[in-house]
Amino acid sequence: MHAASGNKEDSGLRSLSTTLSFDSLTGDRIPKWIAHQAGTIHNVGISSAAAELLQAAVGNDLYQLANELDKLASYVDGKSSEISEDDVAAVVGVRRGETQSDLLDAVAERNVARALELIPHILAQPKTTAVSIVMAMSTQMLAISWGRAKLDEGLPRARLTQEYFDLLRETGAFTGRPWGSAAAVWARAAERWSRESLDRALDSLLETDIALKESRVSSEEQLLATLVLSLCASDARSVAA
Repeated sequence: MHAASGNKEDSGLRSLSTTLSFDSLTGDRIPKWIAHQAGTIHNVGISSAAAELLQAAVGNDLYQLANELDKLASYVDGKSSEISEDDVAAVVGVRRGETQSDLLDAVAERNVARALELIPHILAQPKTTAVSIVMAMSTQMLAISWGRAKLDEGLPRARLTQEYFDLLRETGAFTGRPWGSAAAVWARAAERWSRESLDRALDSLLETDIALKESRVSSEEQLLATLVLSLCASDARSVAA
């Protein structure tokens, strides 16, 4: 049997078994795990672009990733020795440019039209909910806020990406995609958002999270659209000021 970290142990069962602890894989190790799993379990390769798209679509859930790899291996069996980006799009149903990571990028760049366009696509994907999207956005906005504070303290812009890598190694924060792409986006966005707009953005995220769990009037898509408008508009007001 297995138990999640933090669960109360069964003392009787523990006395009759050997306890093994497994640390969760961090975001930077997931692409390597995907490639290793494909090669050793399914005897098939997978391109780096396909592995990145698969992680962006599924996240860091190893059980779900293993299931999707099993489907992908069956799909390419006899046709190719390597899983491609097109194969992931066909089997998982997620194309590059339409992942949760793309939605996060659009928000970070304050691209309102693009973010609003992506919301229905992201909500239609398996195991994706408005609450999980808000959680991912909250992680991103906290990271951007941290980076903004570093820049305000005098950190050179060129060093911010490495600082983000150090932060991720220290905290193991869930990014839902390779650390490299997350750190690059956050570093670019940090200087685009003011401290005031970031504070308002975090308030809006909290309000939306509460509304998603309590509201019976607005749909998830409506609440997310309102959130996106609030996030980007708050920054626009700050820049204009």
